[in-house]
Amino acid sequence: MVYNNRIGDCSKLQKQKVARDYLKYGKKPANEFWRNKDCLRSTDFTAEAKLYFGIGFEEMHRETKILENWLPFKTEFPLIYNNINRNQALDKYNIQRPDLYNFGFAHNNCYARCIKAGQGHFKLLRDQIVCCLIN
Repeated sequence: MVYNNRIGDCSKLQKQKVARDYLKYGKKPANEFWRNKDCLRSTDFTAEAKLYFGIGFEEMHRETKILENWLPFKTEFPLIYNNINRNQALDKYNIQRPDLYNFGFAHNNCYARCIKAGQGHFKLLRDQIVCCLIN
C-alpha cells in the first residue's frame, strides 16, 4: 500500500495501535524507551490509566470518537476542557516551537514530509529546500 493524502495510517500504526496493544493487552512495543520512567507513580499504570489528548478547539470534532475508541479508559482533553490556547501557553512558559513553524509550516509532522500534508505544504517544502540550496 502506498499512503497518500487520503490514506495515512502512520498515526494509527505507530501510536494508536502500540498504545492500545500495551494498555489493553499488556503487549510491550518492540522498542520500548522511557524518558522519565522514574516519574511514574507506579509501574502498573495500565490498571486505571487516564489518557490525555492534546487536541484544541480546532479539533473538537475528534473528541467523541476518541472517547468511544478508548473505552474503558478515562480520557481527558485539557486544552479543550480548560480553554487553553496552545500558542499562549507556549509563550507563557517560554517553550520554543519546533523550527518548522518558523518557516511557515502548519505542523511539525514527519520532518515536514507528512504524506497527508497537502499541495500547499509540499510547495512550501520545495521552496524552502530550494532556498536552502541557493543560500
